[in-house]
Amino acid sequence: MRQGLDRRRSLKLMRWGGLAFVALDICSHALMARGDAPSALMQAWAPIAPWLSVLTTLILALLLWRATRELVTVRADNDVEAARQQEVLDALQIGVVLYDREDRLALSNRDFRQLYQNFAKALVPGRTFEQLLQVVVDGGGIAEAQADPRAWIAQRLAQHRQPGPPVLRQMPDGRWRRIIEQRLGDGSLLAHSVDVTELMERERELQTLNARLDALNTELAQLSETDALTGLANRRQFDRRLSQEWTRAQRHGIPLALLILDVDHFKPFNDHLGHPAGDSCLREVAALLRGSAHRPADLVARVGGEEFAILLPHQDGHDADVVARRCLEAMASAAIAHGHSPVAPHVTLSIGVVHVGRVDGGLEAAALVAAADAALYRAKREGRNRCVHAAAL
Repeated sequence: MRQGLDRRRSLKLMRWGGLAFVALDICSHALMARGDAPSALMQAWAPIAPWLSVLTTLILALLLWRATRELVTVRADNDVEAARQQEVLDALQIGVVLYDREDRLALSNRDFRQLYQNFAKALVPGRTFEQLLQVVVDGGGIAEAQADPRAWIAQRLAQHRQPGPPVLRQMPDGRWRRIIEQRLGDGSLLAHSVDVTELMERERELQTLNARLDALNTELAQLSETDALTGLANRRQFDRRLSQEWTRAQRHGIPLALLILDVDHFKPFNDHLGHPAGDSCLREVAALLRGSAHRPADLVARVGGEEFAILLPHQDGHDADVVARRCLEAMASAAIAHGHSPVAPHVTLSIGVVHVGRVDGGLEAAALVAAADAALYRAKREGRNRCVHAAAL
């Protein structure tokens, strides 16, 4: 800083000194040229004038040499400073580029040039941003521009002229950059870009992990509401769906039906044939019930050891009886052998059926289950292998 001030003062002194000697030389020649000057002055000045002229010339030459030397030094210092600034820019791990107020390339750093190393010959200071953009797009350097290059260039130029939020762009080398452009006070535009490829990869990995976590949570939720043996809904899911359907029926005044089913004399079957045979029997019964209540809205659940339930939204008593008869017929057709049943030589069901035409605001869903249970026990008392329909609620 001090050195710069001394140089400016030295140049100023040389400038004024030179002007003084030039003025003195002019006066000397003027006096010599005037014929009416006093003879005494002329006589005194005559011997000095030639030497003074030579001295003036020498001093002017010295001043010119000194000024030239100072100018060369200043330019060298400027070159050193510019080189130092460029070295600092090149050391940055981000891409930096500056366009002047006429949108011409003013400077760039190594990281920026490496992004477009295939177009190095085009990255010449003085070229406009539009010219550079056209070269890169024409050379296939921007994948997203290839579908409609003209439209993409127009859009990119609009963004460049009025910089907005940061944008993500995939570079020619396949890596991703976060680009920020901003106008400076003199109208020039500074742009810098940061490599966010690893961040993008981590984000994709995180999204993948989140998707897997969501899938696992969904699977866990399904498992928590699914009977492991039969694959049917379990008691938890049945209670949740019953509450939902009861609320819906109450709100919209639509019918709702419920079947409670029990495998007749299952304990003797299990005791004599063993648990594996008992499990196989329950799985087969579950499949038969699922095939008998096949609407998407119907819910077939295993709610106890050998007890099942079928929830029939938007179905009245007649519809429920049809499903119950279908279940009994399916069991008869399957004819799962049961040599220890006093009812039939095959496995049979007892079914309690109930429906509600219009849900009363004072009733609870538990009333529907209680009525179906009561009908089920009636079916058992009346000989099993049948369905009994409770009075409508």
